[in-house]
This record gives sequence, C-alpha cells and structure tokens, in this order.
Amino acid sequence: MNFVTGYDPLDYGLIVTDYISIDVWSFIHTFTFVGLGFLVPGRMAMFFLFGALWELLEFIACNINFMGVQAIWNERFVNTVWDLWFNSIGYFLGQIALAMYVTRRRKAKAKKKKSK
Repeated sequence: MNFVTGYDPLDYGLIVTDYISIDVWSFIHTFTFVGLGFLVPGRMAMFFLFGALWELLEFIACNINFMGVQAIWNERFVNTVWDLWFNSIGYFLGQIALAMYVTRRRKAKAKKKKSK
C-alpha cells in the first residue's frame, strides 16, 4: 500500500459487476479466516462480528478521511458484503481443515496402537 499515491496493488478486481466484487483482497480475507477457523474453532459468530467491526472501521475512516486512507480504503458497499462472505467461507474451511487433521491424527494413532 502506498499512502502517498493511494495505490493498493491488492485492490485489483478479478470479477467486478454491480453485484459481485472479487479482488485479490478477497483471497487475503479467505486465507486469514482459514487460519482463524483452524486455530480457534467454534467461534464463528465472534470472528464474523470482528470482521464486521473491521469493515465498519474502514467505512468510518474513509468517511472522515483519517490519515488519508480514503484514497486506498474507499470501497463500494458490495465489496464490504463480499469481504464478510469470504471471511465466513474462510472460517468454515478452516474448521473443515481442522476436523480433517484431527481425524487423520486419530486414525494414525489408532493404527500405530493396533500394530504394537
């Protein structure tokens, strides 16, 4: 991010229509929340609220142009909705990954115990 020129290379729109807004940040949201879902499962509502509060903070900061962030954080409402969607999908995928990891560990442990 460059606060001087207002250029954000992650703001590159991959699919942008009136109702769809998917950019590189969408993947950052997803991967971040995959990690949160894996490391802190069972707290989806808390992390959804955290994501919504962050989006509200972005909105407020842009409207008062706090430290000139309007040039880089200003986004359409549809992008905010998609950000929250990708947060939720990421968190859900993180919990699935954790469940798969725990299942494999248990099977490996049972197999090892059985072979002794």
